[in-house]
Amino acid sequence: MPKGKPTVADKHVSIIQSPRANWFLLDSLDVTNSTPGVLGEAQLQWLGKALDTQADKPALLVAHHHPLSFGTSGLRDTEALYEVIVSRKHVKAFFFGHSHRWKIAEHEGIQLVNLPATAWLFGKTQPRGWVDAKLGDGGATLVLNSLDTKHPLHGETVELKWRG
Repeated sequence: MPKGKPTVADKHVSIIQSPRANWFLLDSLDVTNSTPGVLGEAQLQWLGKALDTQADKPALLVAHHHPLSFGTSGLRDTEALYEVIVSRKHVKAFFFGHSHRWKIAEHEGIQLVNLPATAWLFGKTQPRGWVDAKLGDGGATLVLNSLDTKHPLHGETVELKWRG
């Protein structure tokens, strides 16, 4: 990373526009070979402005690291992220990995979707696989696809409801 104060140009961010939602791809890498992540002030400022210009559809955020409420090795600036997104009611969900587990939670109406790992597992009972998402008018249907089709969670379907 260049010396000096990082800018959003130092991160790899993008917006993918789809018919039912805008996907905001965020870069949570801070330092390679270090577990915690960070979005950083410049990226959070970019995110706030980008969300304001893309408020016509639900906003779905994607990053690698999880909010600190999911463990100690997640985003070090979780509270700063929440300051940007909670008041923007079109932010509906935050998708992430990093903890290698399948779990759904919520923070002030924002769906927190912890996606499973496809390789290394940290917990023996966790599924290894991927999730299909089908977006609807008021939410999304998520279907877990376990690489082990005999896993008890294979095929689990979760209905997410978007906050108003």
